[in-house]
Amino acid sequence: MADTTTPQPLESTRPRSLMEVDTVWFDVTTVLRMPPGHVTGITRTIYKLLAAWIANPPARTKFCAFVSDQGVGEVCPHHLHRHMYLYDRPASAAPSKPEEAEPATDREFREYSRYWYIPWTMRHKYRTVEYAVKTGVTKFWLDPNPPRSESVAERPYFPPYAQDSIVRLVDLGPRDLLLSLGGLWVIANFKNTITPARQRGRFQFVSLIYDLIPVLAPQFVPDDSGVEAFVPTTEAQLRESSVTLTISEFSKSELLRYSQERFIPVGPVEVFTLGSDITPIDATAVALTKTQHSRPFVLSVGTIESRKNHYGMYLAWRKLLRKLGPDRAPDLVFVGKPGWHSDNLLYMIRKDPLVKDKIIVKSGVADRELDWLYKNCLFTLYPSLYEGWGLPVEESFIYGKTCITTNVSSLPEVGGVFAEYVEPEDVDGIVQAVIKCLDPVYREGREKLIREEFRANTWQKAGGQLQTILQKYFSFPADRARRKESAKPASRSKLARAMSFFW
Repeated sequence: MADTTTPQPLESTRPRSLMEVDTVWFDVTTVLRMPPGHVTGITRTIYKLLAAWIANPPARTKFCAFVSDQGVGEVCPHHLHRHMYLYDRPASAAPSKPEEAEPATDREFREYSRYWYIPWTMRHKYRTVEYAVKTGVTKFWLDPNPPRSESVAERPYFPPYAQDSIVRLVDLGPRDLLLSLGGLWVIANFKNTITPARQRGRFQFVSLIYDLIPVLAPQFVPDDSGVEAFVPTTEAQLRESSVTLTISEFSKSELLRYSQERFIPVGPVEVFTLGSDITPIDATAVALTKTQHSRPFVLSVGTIESRKNHYGMYLAWRKLLRKLGPDRAPDLVFVGKPGWHSDNLLYMIRKDPLVKDKIIVKSGVADRELDWLYKNCLFTLYPSLYEGWGLPVEESFIYGKTCITTNVSSLPEVGGVFAEYVEPEDVDGIVQAVIKCLDPVYREGREKLIREEFRANTWQKAGGQLQTILQKYFSFPADRARRKESAKPASRSKLARAMSFFW
């Protein structure tokens, strides 16, 4: 019988006392390595948690990036602001044609930076206010007096970062906390970058590891995805982190088990839940859809790849069509971009006479079309083989729709009592679960449960969870000030002070 107990971490020599921290350095390496406006799951997490953190910062906050083989570089807030501006800009500001995206982006930022002749400090403050007025984003805070050379041309250049993004290399000290929220495998030779830097400065390091898919399930990862860099980077994170973060209890157990097998001493491993981006659009808004689906359909959202088990859904729908017939069986709508090794499956769907008109693949779906699909589907299907979390399951509940998912990895944590569970390789089980959820009476009961009891996790809650975890291990100026204030003796009235002489 398999051992299902959660392994315990190997004891580390790092102290467990509450360490005092004066400055938190947010690692934005992954953000700077992406083109402005380009968003991935990790960059979205960094943006959202950074905004939640800055809304109520417990300590002075600065930004940094890892420079391969050299250490940590301080990031110019103005350069980071460019990425934030293009990420948070209103949808109406986006170019209408894809081929115009890059020129529009460049032109938009040039207009945003047109006050080049005003002194830096004044220009920075004016731009921040103008940005808040234009976009309504008022929570993003920037240091009003960041370190800056007299001339941009005098700044050092650290490829592959942009010319003006890294202000200088910095040696962090024991009262500095470097917080990294993922994507560190993009740094060449990360192990030989973080280890000497920590030995020099003895700063506190907290890093987020989402999952171990490239290590424990490499069959689901393309060869050119940086798997070779993932292993030494992840092991360096485990060794060097004062606290390691992850996004599910399943990922925590996998991290601890992996560290035991590789004899890696680790510090505390803490779990916090990511927030959800998706929000149902107001019912009065016009549903701007490319094609409003006229037939009843089941929705499956996620990149089309082997790990998401689209091939299993394809086989299940063939069986469902044979069992119910094309008139009674609903359509299946895949929403997601084609991923690794998806060409063969997409070819089979296009050519198979049985399913070619019953399985519809949609890529590049806009927010309003996805909103319409979630609101009008019968239910959702997400029989993934391996996940670190499983956001589409939570998104389904946000729209009040039940979801058929699998009972493996972290998916039961996301689904709770609201999801229907099947074995991932059981095609017949998927067919039976779909038939069960096609019953409108049963489906209404599940949807009522979701409406009454499900509560989505917001990014504000996620940011609060992150701060709570850090406050377990570190002492921040705001916390120290509150403790000092609460420790003051209560003031006594003049009468009480006078009477105290007599007893």
